[in-house]
Amino acid sequence: MPQVKKSSVSNGILEAAYALFAEKDYRATSMPDIASRAGITPGNIYRYYKSKFELFYGVLEPWLNGQLNALEAQLEAEEDGPEKSQANTGFHVDRPATRRK
Repeated sequence: MPQVKKSSVSNGILEAAYALFAEKDYRATSMPDIASRAGITPGNIYRYYKSKFELFYGVLEPWLNGQLNALEAQLEAEEDGPEKSQANTGFHVDRPATRRK
């Protein structure tokens, strides 16, 4: 029977990773460091996250989603077009240039 991943373990890993990334930075933090802080074995951490980058994304994903949702809401609320949106958000997306023959 396969083992079931526990949300409490996953959350503990994310919290440990967040704290260590803030203290030491991404490059200086190892997966064994995170496992130790989370109170699990280094091998067990890989049952939840395949790589340190995947774990880093897991730490950042809620923040990124919040930023994207806020930007989307602000852009939807704008009535004066992209120029005003860019001025208010500081965010600009270039449209691809059309190819000339």
